[in-house]
Amino acid sequence: MKKITVLLIILALMLATLASCGTTPEGTTAPSGTTATTGSDASASDGTTTATEPISDPAESADNEIINSFVDTVRKNTGATAEEIANALIGVKYLKNCEAFKAEYYYPAFDFNFTPAAKDAYYIADNYSTKSNIVYVFELENGADADTFIKSLRDNAEMNWQYNDTPADKVAHASLDNFVLFMLYNDTLSEVDDAPIAKKPRDAVGIFRDYLGAHPTATALEIAEYLASHQHIGQLFTQNVEEGHLTGFSSDINGFADGATFSPMMMPSTFIGYVFKVADGGDTDAFITTLKNNANVAWNVCVVVNTVIVETEGEYVIFMMCNE
Repeated sequence: MKKITVLLIILALMLATLASCGTTPEGTTAPSGTTATTGSDASASDGTTTATEPISDPAESADNEIINSFVDTVRKNTGATAEEIANALIGVKYLKNCEAFKAEYYYPAFDFNFTPAAKDAYYIADNYSTKSNIVYVFELENGADADTFIKSLRDNAEMNWQYNDTPADKVAHASLDNFVLFMLYNDTLSEVDDAPIAKKPRDAVGIFRDYLGAHPTATALEIAEYLASHQHIGQLFTQNVEEGHLTGFSSDINGFADGATFSPMMMPSTFIGYVFKVADGGDTDAFITTLKNNANVAWNVCVVVNTVIVETEGEYVIFMMCNE
């Protein structure tokens, strides 16, 4: 009986100690300062985690790391603008393929009639991806109620703003000083690809070679699809091509065993790209000469390109026409 009594006393002391620690339900410390909240959907309030300083272990999730970066950036850069904070967030590995855009007349991921009551706003997104991840940085007027502002964002958020099969299903937001971070995202936010992004067509050559180095037996279409997903040239369409007439050339192109194109499907553009695997026993140099001699720089009728790029990696050839 004495042993049971002692155990009960010890248990009571432990519970009292835990109660005095001031932790949130998720185990995140909560002293005074900023607020940061993550939730499962735009209207959710249950299951959220609120923290008033950077999350203790940002490696746990992509959203926590972005919140940490936002908090640290605002704290360390007194007088920074919303644009400067947004550009700093692109340094987070989960946003490395994204760009910062000024939100003024158009606010992606919100009801089209909604105009946030903010002094300034920038959004961070990958405009060449169908992933439904987007991060906003708002600067509020002095004295503005951040909680009321955040509620207006949550009430007007469009989770399926990309109109695809993987809408955003999570919301996170944080506020510090006059700045508010607001995110809509899904699990794809944590999918980080270490391959670089081609900011201009010529950058695609290095990606082409690196991919072949890791996948020496890849098909032309696999290479084209990889290139299309690692560029900021535009929304590119990929498909296999066969010998004969090919868009962008003045004569039939023969001499390849496998080929694929990556080019814009709908929007007008001067860009067009191909990946070829030269036929067994074929002369790669002769094939390249054929491509160059038959490249039609006025293939798009309305415009004339000023750059033709042809490079090889073993028996593979990458061909691009564009304006640089």
